[in-house]
Amino acid sequence: MLLRAGEQYTLGQEARVEGRGIHSGSPALLSARPAAVDSGIILRRRDIAGEPELMVSPGRLKESRRSTTLQIRPDSSRLNLAGAQTETEPGSEIATCEHLLAALAATGIDNVLLELEGAELPSRDGSGNIFLSLLQEAGFKAQGQPRCYFIPERPIILGQGEAQLLLLPPSFIDQLYDQSQNDQPQRARVKPQASADIENIVNMANMNLTLELEYHLDYGPEPPGYQRATFELDQRLKPQERLNNFARELAPARTFALKREFRALKKQGLAGGAEAQEALLFSHQGPNQKLRFINEPARHKLLDLLGDLYLAGPLIARVLAVRSGHRHNHELARKIAAQRDQEKKQERNDRDDSR
Repeated sequence: MLLRAGEQYTLGQEARVEGRGIHSGSPALLSARPAAVDSGIILRRRDIAGEPELMVSPGRLKESRRSTTLQIRPDSSRLNLAGAQTETEPGSEIATCEHLLAALAATGIDNVLLELEGAELPSRDGSGNIFLSLLQEAGFKAQGQPRCYFIPERPIILGQGEAQLLLLPPSFIDQLYDQSQNDQPQRARVKPQASADIENIVNMANMNLTLELEYHLDYGPEPPGYQRATFELDQRLKPQERLNNFARELAPARTFALKREFRALKKQGLAGGAEAQEALLFSHQGPNQKLRFINEPARHKLLDLLGDLYLAGPLIARVLAVRSGHRHNHELARKIAAQRDQEKKQERNDRDDSR
């Protein structure tokens, strides 16, 4: 179901960060600007003729196991000053978006224009800290219109064998059902108007409007071994409070690899922006650097999960992940987006029927 509550936010002002892509090793400059209400998250390639852009969604995903890459279609160019469509380079893409999306999700930014010079977002140490600093500089601006949250009514279970990803309804889901007639659960109709209307139907103050994430990482007997991490995103908090939680719990967690995996990635032309002395690598002797958290790898997996799920928009649910990765995250984001679209279609039909 969809719940409209709270309000949308954009940035308070423009901010910039720069660095190298963690896989390409190429320099990149990212500028973030405020955007109008209901415009969504727009990514634009400033370094390509026609400055092609995309709206962030699971429909733009390009298959990638090591990161989240979004594909710009050939018809995505902006109009030039003469009003003519300019050509887009085929195969244009924007790589390694997950940490930026996690920062936006964690702080509740709905509308933003992101202009990138380069094919991959800057990374620095492979954590979310670079985007934390971006948002700290930009600040936040309320936009006075409610956010639209997706709330699952039934579980979605993905994966097989040792890797599993589960999306579960929030604990308060039973409050949204009316079982007064024939003991058959019927979902209470939530009118798609202003958030004040929602609060008259659903007592938000008594509900835990939270996205709860839990990740179980398990490498067996070799480091990093077994780790568990959790993160709760209370959707009722203001952006600055949310930013503080993100800074404390998830943003510092760096991407990691086994030392033997790192060598293989280098041979494949990946991890070009990460040097052995900088990357967080694990061998049978343990990590090559001091950990920022005792369960830093599991926290980084939560960082990836949070960012990947934001491809489908704001979410109120419980998510349990066991040894899963980007492939599972992307599949779940696609399923959430499909259900969200179906709910919006049903809302339109309900409005038409009531006229």
